[in-house]
Amino acid sequence: MKKQNDLFQLLLALLCVITITAGCKSKSDSKDNQVKIVRRNEEYVQRVNNGDIKDDDYEGSVYRVTSATIDSLRIKILYGSPGVRKRVIWGRLVPYDTVWVSGALKATAIEFSKDVIIGGEKLKSGKYAFFTIPGRNSWKIVFNTDYHQHNTSDYDIKKDLLRLDVVPDTLLHPTQRLTYSITQGAENDVNIILAWEMLSIPFKVKPVRS
Repeated sequence: MKKQNDLFQLLLALLCVITITAGCKSKSDSKDNQVKIVRRNEEYVQRVNNGDIKDDDYEGSVYRVTSATIDSLRIKILYGSPGVRKRVIWGRLVPYDTVWVSGALKATAIEFSKDVIIGGEKLKSGKYAFFTIPGRNSWKIVFNTDYHQHNTSDYDIKKDLLRLDVVPDTLLHPTQRLTYSITQGAENDVNIILAWEMLSIPFKVKPVRS
């Protein structure tokens, strides 16, 4: 009887190991698939923006990740990237004077590995929703604590931590698919730019020195 119990316990232990291993493999496969999708999306967007794809016939918005580490400050932006696709963007698809997710699908999320200064205001390290309020001549950029929300259906102005007025720039060439870029600026500044259609919305981030 003892041998039978020992054998049963051994088989049970092996079954647990197989189940755990299968679960880990499933999670690993899922993560690999997500990485492949993001890479495929990025390749498609770059080809559209470079003009290699003349007819952007993908009707939806692709999910993208833009990240960079500059002087030990890591910035990561997660967002949906809609296409122009012969539509009137500003004032029509994206209304003026209305809170916008600054992308598509769900609220754009921006994450800082360190405390930063934006427009003279300090923002602690962490993850935030990045909204904008487009205007005809100037925009407001907004950092909000609730980054996990669909579009602006759950937007709460009481959760805003920082608002800053910015003046958009006009691009020389159109950006067909909405794109964020992160680059090194002067005097320890980091430049973040949202570009879409013929506009770019720039703002500067400065890491807080410890």
